[in-house]
Amino acid sequence: MRAVGKSILVALLLVPAGGLAQEPTQQVAWARDLNATLARARTENRPILIAINALDNEGGNNFMAHTGYREPSLVAATRPLACLIANPNDHRRRGDTCPRYGATDCKTHRDVLTYALRRWSNQGDIISPQHALLAPDGTLLWRQEYVIQPNALQAQCEKAVVRTAPKLALELAAQTRAAATKTLMSGTDPKAYLKLGDPLAPAVLLLLWEEDEDAKWLDALKQAPPSAFGLVRLYIEEDDAFLAVAKAIDAKKGAWWQKRLKGRPAKAPPPHDAKLRKAFGALKRGDKSGLAALLAALDHPVDGPEVRAALAELAGMDHGPAPDGWKEHFSR
Repeated sequence: MRAVGKSILVALLLVPAGGLAQEPTQQVAWARDLNATLARARTENRPILIAINALDNEGGNNFMAHTGYREPSLVAATRPLACLIANPNDHRRRGDTCPRYGATDCKTHRDVLTYALRRWSNQGDIISPQHALLAPDGTLLWRQEYVIQPNALQAQCEKAVVRTAPKLALELAAQTRAAATKTLMSGTDPKAYLKLGDPLAPAVLLLLWEEDEDAKWLDALKQAPPSAFGLVRLYIEEDDAFLAVAKAIDAKKGAWWQKRLKGRPAKAPPPHDAKLRKAFGALKRGDKSGLAALLAALDHPVDGPEVRAALAELAGMDHGPAPDGWKEHFSR
């Protein structure tokens, strides 16, 4: 791990100050073949971006297709992901490459729309544009309807990589955070950098630790959000100091739940879901056993509109994962 990390960082420091040395990618690399892409994401442990861009003559859809998906920083952030785009139309003039979306073909983007409708439409209609990020196994991580600015979508993609694919997050940080790394090496406070909210900040600090093993990087990492736990766990066998960092980050999960519930009690599940009701009660009281009780109650898939609404509110989500995906969501 350490030798690999150092070689990544050395390569990063050779990048010009302007940023990442990139091949001239014109837009997000939309994949071909829906089923093969989903299978590859699971095998290679890559999060999945699904972009619904179904209205060719609408302003918001055209902004995303012609501007948003071509923003260089977003293109770079999506490289570790399996990227799929959804559209019902056939844009081909010749050959099988879609002229609207580049690398993909029109059959694939029609198949992706069918997939999206099956997952997120009740009556055959769906808002476009919208975007969703899935874990490698297909569990929903995040979904947002309507136009989103490229930098906001970039941040969500980076969060998904950190959360589900920490090794890829280290590579992405090495490729895209040259300026931040040089600033930190020049004396910028790493804790202040973390507070800026850069999703890849924990990965940057880990790469810097690999370079000089300075304790200040690990001290700052103790302030990282719970989503960084997977990154730190990669290093636990490298140095005992990472045990303290991992414990500090993992302990924040309980504080996160208490903050989530404070002043806004979640809806209680229906009476027949006794285990869930008991878990919700413990969480509201700030009982440390509440999260464990919730995970135990989710050993089996749960469904039904009342249960979904209660779990979604507890998670702070508008939409939840599939019925069998709640346990994985709350385990993070």
